[in-house]
Amino acid sequence: MVGYHQYVVTKIERKLTKEKIYASQLAEEKTNLLANMSHEIRTPLNSLKGVIKLLSSNEKQDIDTKLLSNIEYDINNINSTVNDILNLSKIESNAFDVELDDVFISRIIDDTVGLHKYQAEQKGFQLINKNSLDPKLQILSNEFRLRQIISNLVSNALKYTPKGSTTVVSKIVKNKIVIHVIDTGDGIPEDQLDQIFRKYYTVDGEQAKLGFGLGLHISELLAKQIDGKLLVKSQLGVGSVFSLKIPYTPAKNNAPLSIPYKLPFDTSIVIIDDNKINLLLAKQLFKDYKNTELFDDPED
Repeated sequence: MVGYHQYVVTKIERKLTKEKIYASQLAEEKTNLLANMSHEIRTPLNSLKGVIKLLSSNEKQDIDTKLLSNIEYDINNINSTVNDILNLSKIESNAFDVELDDVFISRIIDDTVGLHKYQAEQKGFQLINKNSLDPKLQILSNEFRLRQIISNLVSNALKYTPKGSTTVVSKIVKNKIVIHVIDTGDGIPEDQLDQIFRKYYTVDGEQAKLGFGLGLHISELLAKQIDGKLLVKSQLGVGSVFSLKIPYTPAKNNAPLSIPYKLPFDTSIVIIDDNKINLLLAKQLFKDYKNTELFDDPED
C-alpha cells in the first residue's frame, strides 16, 4: 500500500515539475512574442518591397514568374501571421460561429498544398502530394478551417525540415478522412509531444526563432470546431507525422464540380473601387476585355 502511494506521489510530482517548466517557458515565450511577430511580419514585407521595386523598373515587362511566386508566398505568410494574432482570442472563446457547408475536400487539399510549392523550392526539396480522394467527393465541413489547418501543418513541416522532403497523404480510413503531413525533419523528443499543441510552445534551440508557437495551437482548436482531431507522431532523427482526422459526413446537396465560367470578350464591365492598387490589379485582370471602365469614385 505504501509503495502505491509513493508511486502516486512521484507521478504527481513529475506532472507538477512538467507544468512548472511549461509555465516558465510560457512566460519567456510571451516576452519574446512581439519580437518574433515583428520578424515574421517585417521580413516578408521587406522582401515584397524589393520585388515590387524590381517589377516597377522592368521596362521590358518580361517578368520572372518566380518573382510573382515570391510575392504570393510572402503575402500568404503575412496574412497567416496576422490572422493567427487577431483570431486567437476569438477562437479560444468560441466566438466564431462555425458554419458547415458542402465542400470539395480533394480540391481544398490540392489548392492548399500547391500554395506551398514555392516554399519547398526555396529550400531545395520536394513537396509531394499523394491525394487518393475522389476529386468529385463532397463532404459537410468548413472550407476556411480546413484550408488554415492544412496550410499550418504543411508550412510547419517545410519550416522545420532542414533537408529531405515533405509528403501530404490524403485518404479515407474507417469512415474518417485522414490527412497526414509527413516530414523528414529532426523530430520531436517524446517528452515534448504532449506539449506541442500548447499556446506559445516552440521547439528548443535555434529553431525557436522560426515561429512563435501559435500555428499548431490554433490548428488544434480549429480541428475541434469541425469535429476533427489533430494527432502527432515523431521520432528523433527520422521526422514527424501530423495527422488531421475529420468526419466523413456526406454533403447535403452533392452539387457537381463547378467549371470556371469565362466571360465573353465583348462583355461590358464597370469596376468601382476607391483603392487604386485594386484598380491596377483589375485593369491587368481584364486587359483582354475592351469594354472595361474603371472608376475610383462612384459619382464619376
